[in-house]
Amino acid sequence: MKNNLNLSTLCLIFISFSFAEFNFTFNSAISQINTQQIFPDLAIDDNGIIHVVWVEQSGNSKNIFYNNSWDNGITFSEKIQVNSVNGHVVAFGGAGPRIRINGENIYIVWADSRNGYNNTSIYLNQSNDNGYSWNDEIEISDQPHFQLYADIEIDDLGFLHLIYYNYGNELQFLNIHYSKIELSEINSHESMIVGVTSEEAEPCDCCAPDLEVTGNGDVYIAYRNNIENIRDHYITKKLNTEIEFSESVPISILNDYIGFCPSSSPSIYIENNQMGVGFMNYSESAVYLLKGEAENLQFGEIHNVEPVNSINNYPKVIMENSNLHAIWVDATEREIRYTSLENNSSQLTENKNLIITEENVTQVAEPKLKFHQNNLYAVWSDNRSGVNNIYFSSTYQISVISGDVNEDEIVNIVDILLVVNYIMGNQSFSTIQLLSADMNSDSTINILDVIQMINVILGNI
Repeated sequence: MKNNLNLSTLCLIFISFSFAEFNFTFNSAISQINTQQIFPDLAIDDNGIIHVVWVEQSGNSKNIFYNNSWDNGITFSEKIQVNSVNGHVVAFGGAGPRIRINGENIYIVWADSRNGYNNTSIYLNQSNDNGYSWNDEIEISDQPHFQLYADIEIDDLGFLHLIYYNYGNELQFLNIHYSKIELSEINSHESMIVGVTSEEAEPCDCCAPDLEVTGNGDVYIAYRNNIENIRDHYITKKLNTEIEFSESVPISILNDYIGFCPSSSPSIYIENNQMGVGFMNYSESAVYLLKGEAENLQFGEIHNVEPVNSINNYPKVIMENSNLHAIWVDATEREIRYTSLENNSSQLTENKNLIITEENVTQVAEPKLKFHQNNLYAVWSDNRSGVNNIYFSSTYQISVISGDVNEDEIVNIVDILLVVNYIMGNQSFSTIQLLSADMNSDSTINILDVIQMINVILGNI
């Protein structure tokens, strides 16, 4: 009778994916405290380091926090506060901080009311050493009164591109502003008005725009428009060689009539000349995905994500090798769902839920999606612990020894006791321990896993 199994005789379980199918296989807690953690964003640098930013809210006080992971999201560093003036961050749905990377330089922008709420401005802070230390933030918007919904991207030529919504002294929407800022002279720049506001139409003033910039500095802005309460999604562009934005065109004409400003925003991503798009049609509570051509802003067939009877919102899209990947919030089931539209396919793949937990989830928000070296990475907030915290998942391949919960390269009674204590609520597990304990790979730790561990020890499997 065998009473244990060592590394030389135990097969490794590889949690993996193929290019045709991406599988999100674990959740890591980026933050896990009893204070609201909301509105995350993430970036991946050239070395595969994952950088995350979010808002921590205590009462009416909001601050910006940052941390990172050097082991593909298995563990995250201690958080660091990015804003130096406490409690004045302004953040709503779609209006949280944004983070982007250029080498070892990290850039974070957010809205801040340190000079009074009606004088809320966009601030930027940067780290020049991969997030170990942060400079003093600067005000980067150059308009009076109130600015919100900032977004940034960095091109391959050394320029940071910034957009934000600009409001008047009575918080009335005025226009979208855009700045092209040389990274070596980030304190010196002037913004220009994106000419999409007129007497007939203006962007919905509580739906964030999405900015996409190509490597050579071509700029694309997608936004929800408002023409007498018809609130379809539009896009405008400015090539690097041009000085003005083009006339905006509809991404898809659905005549989405809404008598108020909904909190829902489009998402765009460009790969070569292909553009992936995701947006919500509010009248149908539906998320649509489609592809188009960036050069001529022509778009193809729209695809409604499943389930069609749910309230789906807040899509984020990525393109890779002409495949369109998307995640979004299923507010009915309180899930973060993923699907893809493969190259030359007219059908979306079966969607999957990224949230892996046995705890009750009643609030889900703010998913973000990135692609790096053949893997997808996602963050969002949910309240599985009773209060909103930030969670991470990816399709990165992780190898674990099945059943070796205490990571001593032996499966024995000690591992079983740890799993039993976890099931009873007396033991917490790291990401690696959860993967090791999930013997039948059903994303749930229960008595079935204990039985399978016993069979491993007895040599029955």
